Amino acid sequence: MDESLTSDLDSDAETECHALLSETSRSDDRCCRCGLCCKACLFLSLCALVLCAVFRDALVARLAGLGIAAARIHFESVDVGTIRNSATLDPRIVAWIARPSPVGVDVRMTRLVLKVPTFPTGALARVGTVTMPSLRVEAFQDLRINVTAHVDIEDFDVFGLAGKHAVRERDSGWVVEGKLQVHCELPLFTLDLPDIPFQRQVALKGMAGFAQDANPVTMEAITSAYGYPDHLDTTVAIRIYNPSYLSARLDTPTQFNITQRGQPFGTAVVQEVALKPGHNTVNVRFLLHDDSSNREAVRAFILGYILADTQMVTMHGSKRSCSDPLLAVVLTGLNLSFRFKPPPASFIHHITANLGLIGLQVTAQIANPLLGHAGPGNDD
Repeated sequence: MDESLTSDLDSDAETECHALLSETSRSDDRCCRCGLCCKACLFLSLCALVLCAVFRDALVARLAGLGIAAARIHFESVDVGTIRNSATLDPRIVAWIARPSPVGVDVRMTRLVLKVPTFPTGALARVGTVTMPSLRVEAFQDLRINVTAHVDIEDFDVFGLAGKHAVRERDSGWVVEGKLQVHCELPLFTLDLPDIPFQRQVALKGMAGFAQDANPVTMEAITSAYGYPDHLDTTVAIRIYNPSYLSARLDTPTQFNITQRGQPFGTAVVQEVALKPGHNTVNVRFLLHDDSSNREAVRAFILGYILADTQMVTMHGSKRSCSDPLLAVVLTGLNLSFRFKPPPASFIHHITANLGLIGLQVTAQIANPLLGHAGPGNDD
């Protein structure tokens, strides 16, 4: 290469470098003459990083607590399953939560404590623990819940008193509390948040003791009726309304004492019950025994039955009502009253009279309202 050309190139490069340095110097003079501005910016940036490192967990935990732990749960149904003398339950829960989180999260709820109001004071008492499967929550989306939980009952007496409270009172509220483990997915990073406090009161509509003014028990039909010399055997379909979203099955036979007009006159047996939300039909077998202590009550009841009169009948629960100790606690002291209404029937179908020399002979055709044998000597 020509030496003159090389010299010209070096000269041009040196000129451009001097020009660039001069422009940079003028720019620095315009921004900061002493360097304090750059130091302050660096210091503020470091402080912001430290504050984020220190408080980001608390901030995100607060946000997660407000979104997940404080979200309102709308229950559609809770199927408790079959209740029997067992220390575990596996209820199926169907519910939803409206947009519980602004970010995508995975929530684990394990070993939550279940507290229930007890009869008669309504004071909360620990009954056991609840284990729930993990839930996936998408950002700004409703959460649909359809899971099976696991309940470990630690105190049968408390659980029985809670059941009695739900049956006796118009409203009942259970409390679930514990810790949540939340895995958050944020735009720039993910974060695991352990031990977020969680407490939720679950409101339940009680059965108000099946009171006539609030939740009356009604009679649908008599499905069978047999008369015997010493007792009346009748099976009745009664309607019970369950105002809550709980459903359960009771497969242990239960027995109630029966009173009518304030006098005991028999027993009622329920073989099994499957309760669901809303109206339920339960078959009850009544055994009305005739003895010297209740003869007048039985006579009055049978007369009302023949005349198709409406009569108030009350079923009384006791600690001997059920062999299952859990259900026995619920049934003890429980009274179910309903209006017994037999179907209308024509008792006397036909009467003929013959007047003769020796007197008047009357023949009556009488219908037996029962399905068994009955006669004047049977029901007196």
